[in-house]
Amino acid sequence: MATGRPYTVQVIHKKNRFFCHISFALEDTKEVDRSSKMGGIDLNPQVISVTIVHPNGNYLASRNFPCPDLPYVSHEKRLHIIGNLCREIAEWLKKQGVTQVALEDPPLKRS
Repeated sequence: MATGRPYTVQVIHKKNRFFCHISFALEDTKEVDRSSKMGGIDLNPQVISVTIVHPNGNYLASRNFPCPDLPYVSHEKRLHIIGNLCREIAEWLKKQGVTQVALEDPPLKRS
């Protein structure tokens, strides 16, 4: 916070206790390797779509990772599902020889 970069603070009151979550964007320190394949991840509540493109930008492969229960399960179950999805996506990208990924920064609505 001393750097002056923007940050987000979320105060949560739960079971007579207060929790404070402070988050900020990490700065990218790696340059994009334009000679390697790139993976792109599109986040949606019930499916995560992953696409791989050649260095010249042409389509190479795509795969959907369904997660239909994600919006409806408890917080603990949601974390479990997300962890498994992340592992599955990372394994698939690794098998495809992808070492870099672009991820959207969606505006998520909290309920």
